[in-house]
Amino acid sequence: MPRRVPAGPGGSATSFCDDLARKQVTFFAPCTSADQAASVLRCAEKRGEEPALVGELLAGSPLRPCWGVDFEDSCLQEPGVFWRQFEDFVRASGAADPAAAHAVPRLPGLELPSLGHRLDGSWMPLHALVLCKLLWARRDVCRRHDFYVPKLETVAEAAYMRQLCEACQEEIGQRGVQIGLIIVFENPRLLLHAEDVVDTLGDLCIGGSLGWHDFFAATARCFRMTPAYRVPLKSDPGIVVGCLRATHRRLARVMHSRGKVALGGMYGATAAAGEGGREHPTVMAGLVRDVVTQLHRGLDGLWVGASLGHARPALALAVAYHGYRVTGSPKVLMQLVDQLLEDAPEEVTSVHAYLEALLAEEYSADPEAEAEELLALSRERKEASQQELRREFAFNIRQSLQYLVAWLSRSSACVALPTEVSGGVAASVLDDLATVERSRWQMWADVRHGRLAKREFLDLLFAELRWLEARRGPTELGTAYEPGTPFSPATRPWYDVAARILTQLVCDPDPAEFATELMLPFCAVNADLAREHAMQEKADSGFIWHTVREACGQGGPFWGDDENPTAEAAAVMREVFPSADFAEELVQRVGDNAFVSEDGCVTWAAAWLSARGLTSEAEGVAGILRAKLGAIFRRFRLQRGAEARLAAHRGVRGVSVAVMRPTAEGPARPFGCGVAAAFGCGAADAERGAKMQPASLVQIASLSKTVGTAFAMEFFRRRGIDFFAAGVNALFRQHAAADEPARFQVQAADGCPAEWAEQVKLAHLVNHTSGLGMHYVPGKRGGRPDVERCLNGEESGYQAVRVCQEPGSAFRYSGGGYLLIQLLLQVVDRFERAGTCTGPLRPIGEIMARFTGSGAADCEMRFDEEVSQRHACGYYPDGQAVAQEGRLFFPELSAGAEATPRCLAAFLGSLVSAFNQRLDLLGGRLDGAAPPGRAAELGHWSESISHETAALMFHADPREPYNAAAKEFMNVDVGVGAFVARAGDNLVACHQAANDGFRGLYAVVFSGPDRGKGVVVVANGDDPAAPLVSDVALEVMRLEQWSDVDFPACDDEPRPSNRRCEGLLAAPAPVAD
Repeated sequence: MPRRVPAGPGGSATSFCDDLARKQVTFFAPCTSADQAASVLRCAEKRGEEPALVGELLAGSPLRPCWGVDFEDSCLQEPGVFWRQFEDFVRASGAADPAAAHAVPRLPGLELPSLGHRLDGSWMPLHALVLCKLLWARRDVCRRHDFYVPKLETVAEAAYMRQLCEACQEEIGQRGVQIGLIIVFENPRLLLHAEDVVDTLGDLCIGGSLGWHDFFAATARCFRMTPAYRVPLKSDPGIVVGCLRATHRRLARVMHSRGKVALGGMYGATAAAGEGGREHPTVMAGLVRDVVTQLHRGLDGLWVGASLGHARPALALAVAYHGYRVTGSPKVLMQLVDQLLEDAPEEVTSVHAYLEALLAEEYSADPEAEAEELLALSRERKEASQQELRREFAFNIRQSLQYLVAWLSRSSACVALPTEVSGGVAASVLDDLATVERSRWQMWADVRHGRLAKREFLDLLFAELRWLEARRGPTELGTAYEPGTPFSPATRPWYDVAARILTQLVCDPDPAEFATELMLPFCAVNADLAREHAMQEKADSGFIWHTVREACGQGGPFWGDDENPTAEAAAVMREVFPSADFAEELVQRVGDNAFVSEDGCVTWAAAWLSARGLTSEAEGVAGILRAKLGAIFRRFRLQRGAEARLAAHRGVRGVSVAVMRPTAEGPARPFGCGVAAAFGCGAADAERGAKMQPASLVQIASLSKTVGTAFAMEFFRRRGIDFFAAGVNALFRQHAAADEPARFQVQAADGCPAEWAEQVKLAHLVNHTSGLGMHYVPGKRGGRPDVERCLNGEESGYQAVRVCQEPGSAFRYSGGGYLLIQLLLQVVDRFERAGTCTGPLRPIGEIMARFTGSGAADCEMRFDEEVSQRHACGYYPDGQAVAQEGRLFFPELSAGAEATPRCLAAFLGSLVSAFNQRLDLLGGRLDGAAPPGRAAELGHWSESISHETAALMFHADPREPYNAAAKEFMNVDVGVGAFVARAGDNLVACHQAANDGFRGLYAVVFSGPDRGKGVVVVANGDDPAAPLVSDVALEVMRLEQWSDVDFPACDDEPRPSNRRCEGLLAAPAPVAD
């Protein structure tokens, strides 16, 4: 056997490829503590009893195991946990020990953020931080650093990794540090392009490895819409032996052709130890099969996990197999099998027969057959029976629940999960997050394509939860097991959260692409604090849910209180009655408005139970129903009401709605206003067949003005500029270098006094009293109009903006004022950044990026020109799309923002909450108010809107002379960036919206008995959409029980088509002099 030169402290710079030129074994595990790290580094040392031949083979071998240090799926991304484990690894691996295992960290996936680090307002990529920190921390200990790189999807990502590593090498290259990458091929697309990946990385690539859970999950994800496709069953104990031959062969062929190392996947099963602490023979037989199979298929090594006791037997098997390859005799290998499986003659016979057949196997490359195998296809796979499917679902549910609960409640991401090995032996398998991905995609496809009904999945899920709670009676799998996280009052909330996540992953028609999208928010807050409060004070999953949602700014159907039919069905079933049939029928009936009252629903439930001989359950069910159904009824009625109104209005394709309600208020918690529900009806894009979803991006047209006003007021307030006193022309002059003219100066119209131009204040631009005119700002095809060119009349459809009436004297709706304030914001930004007002201006979307960005996909506001699958298409009355891109482009702050109604509602909620902030008498300030005069960059609006700004925006004095024109315009008073209506004792902020192909409005009560109630409605239609928007808003107000609103006499009475969408509220009550 060739001599091996160890790499590491004081060792040769010989590449890791040379180190792995023979068969190798990598023990794969995260670093959970310094003691555990030290133990793993010594995994080649003898532990307890072992066959004599193991010691003999290893005593004469220079082989040293490796430690695959998992900083990805097996390591929780909670900042405190993650970086503590990181430091433990750095300390443990710092000592020079030629006999220790060679540590090869696995970097986090490219898509994972570092939740503890932000740069320019965005989360930093975790993989880059780990790579750089490891290189720096170990720069004086190791000259060569090798890493596993997982989750690559494309060759372009491989090119990115090369750039990143070369930049790191350049920074610390003077120390002779070298980097080697082992690419983990976890999806078929990347494996089919393995040659390109290796060639792109060049000398940085030292090998490739496989991850079979991830590989099957990725394959199932790729073919999820293909009914005939099914991945191999997860419960199959022979899956590596029987289903991964093509992946093994291809990886070995590609890597060896380029002088690289090819490593297989992980064997992670373990069971109760036998006499002397030796592994259960059935588990050991599986280890033998896996090790020899992967080596015989041309791989240079594999991973083992679950038990440190597997390291030495696996190393001995590698040495014995190498001897077979050198001598042609399997004698030593078979002797080793005999000793490893001593006292298990049946296993010995079975493994001998398997190995004899394997070693005699001749492999002939068949490209077509190999391609089928590579995609986990099988022409011979028979369709599973319903009983087999139920067992497979039960197995996947059990493993997924146990993993999720350990991840959520114990900060454990490397979890021993219950399983069975050959012969029905109860065992456990050490798995990471890939096991959930594999399970949920397999179940999602079976539910999606009708192989197993959703109600059966729910039955199995909650049967498992009931068994965990009671720990008695049979299970679907027929065997009891010891859960890694016992069910208790302290863990029940986490089981409920885990069940909701799993339900969403399996039943959502358009599920999250990666489970971490739903899981990571639980890491973004101080999880220890959240757990402490949840367990000690409110052992309730709802408390956990809202703690995370509020801390992370999460939005969307998954996170809503009562807006997700899938989660509602699960909640009803869990809390009302243990039957998916009952839950599904109840939710469906509520959605169809089958009940006129909660009493009617309770009566139906009693009859349903009685018909099945369950009368004794009725009383308990009735009590829970009465407590739960109010929110469920309301949510479904809101959506059904919007759908009915949409059906009554021809010529409109879709409508998107967000509903706002006040949040809880108490001594320690100020008034709040948030999004209670969001939903879409109809089509977002009829040509693509895309439905209007809560996450669909719509043009909010003039509703952009309210957002732009809030940003501008905070922007200037933090610079000590009085919004109501500062002159616009003066500000342009102040933000120009001494030797250059102002970028822009407002001018008076011909025949008007020249001094009017100098009288225009910032506030005039946003309360429509500037006298600038330009009611409507035209849109443009193919790109957004340039604001400066618009003001100068150089864009098509625009005339130069001039002051044509005395500023502050009269109301005249003006999009031109918002053109001017946008240009001023960009000029001030340019001057502060470059000391000049000349040159290119930063896009306003970049200037406002931190203010408008929340991090949630369906709570997003954008000002770019991207055309994506999420954008709704606008339509003219004749049904034609307004443009090839589906929309025209408008000046950003005048009418150009694109958002979800949920996003705009979240903004309005923050504005109303800021208005209602209470005075802190001890501190002499208002809660949340930023220090005056601080020209800091604005964060997200939930952090940035002061009470001062909100109060000024909502101030509307009906006695102001200019309000007479506002009354004529839309029966309201004018505030600053918003209009204010009076409905009895309620003060309502509102605004209308009209772009080509889009109509909308918002209305939110900021003061009065209905404070905190609100609605945002946007439809992707032209003039015919205006009455629809009015009807939907009125229907929401009716169902939410707004007071003093002029509702039609009949709920179903259609509004006339010429009714203005802004004429919603009752005539204002007289105001005392």
